[in-house]
Amino acid sequence: MEVKDIADMLKKNLNNVLTPSGYKRILNKRNNLTRFDILNRILIDIQCKDAFELKTYDEWVIDGRIVRDKAKPIYILIPKYKTVYVEADTDKEIGDTDLNSNELLKAIEYGIIKRVDTFDNMYVEKVYDIRQTKSLNNTKYDVNKPVVNTRAILELLEDIVGCTMELCDDTYYSKSDNILYIKKTEYSELVKLSSDIIADYYIRNEIKNIIDEHVDSDDTLSEYDIELIKNSIKYGINTLFACDDYVSFDIINHTNTTKIMYILNIVDSIMFNISARIKFTRLNNSVDIASNINLLKKAEAILDIMEANNINKIMKGA
Repeated sequence: MEVKDIADMLKKNLNNVLTPSGYKRILNKRNNLTRFDILNRILIDIQCKDAFELKTYDEWVIDGRIVRDKAKPIYILIPKYKTVYVEADTDKEIGDTDLNSNELLKAIEYGIIKRVDTFDNMYVEKVYDIRQTKSLNNTKYDVNKPVVNTRAILELLEDIVGCTMELCDDTYYSKSDNILYIKKTEYSELVKLSSDIIADYYIRNEIKNIIDEHVDSDDTLSEYDIELIKNSIKYGINTLFACDDYVSFDIINHTNTTKIMYILNIVDSIMFNISARIKFTRLNNSVDIASNINLLKKAEAILDIMEANNINKIMKGA
């Protein structure tokens, strides 16, 4: 499948995904798809709505599993970047003949020039669901779901909102004092309260800067759009902490596709920031899919070099 085929598939099916139920599936953090960006989570949803844990063939081999014969791949898009060097003051690109390697290193060290990675192209990558694999050594695969405890939730609140905690006969949050008054509370209740507090904090304090990064200057978000972002953050936090919280997203039926994509990317940026602050009792070792594939490719290149060097030694009689 080529990039054009993926683009056609996305174009034909996007409106079918961006329904209230589809929107919730894209936001859902209870599966191991968080390392995929919004575009790829939509592509995954088009091809397999109940996908749970997806990895490339090489990633599964590293985990001691093999992709089954005739397994049906899920196609995603990976960005390809090229590296250029530019003058720090003018952003003028440095040509290949301008500096030798030693001069280049010195210029970078002294801040005269800088490295810039620019988007070059997209390429198609195949990933496979856990259910399409089998163990190489008959061991049971341990789904690496992140686990968080009550203490970690309170620490997250303190880290993001900066609130203090006080024991009390009831559990409630005083916004004016930035104090969480708390008694012994059920996990699900604490998650719901925390998601309300954190979502409200991002809307009041962080949303303008985040929107500026994602929305063009000639575009605006309405009060409704802001409220949708807030509800999306709450839903994302609840599902991240494995709690069900009913949130209706029926209103997106009255929002255009471009606006929904803006909102999904904004929410994803916020949820990434929140996830990075959580102290999981068991860490999820999944990394960004593009970074992981690049690391694998570098590892393959290094192995190729080592093999070539080894062959060279043998040929020389070493």
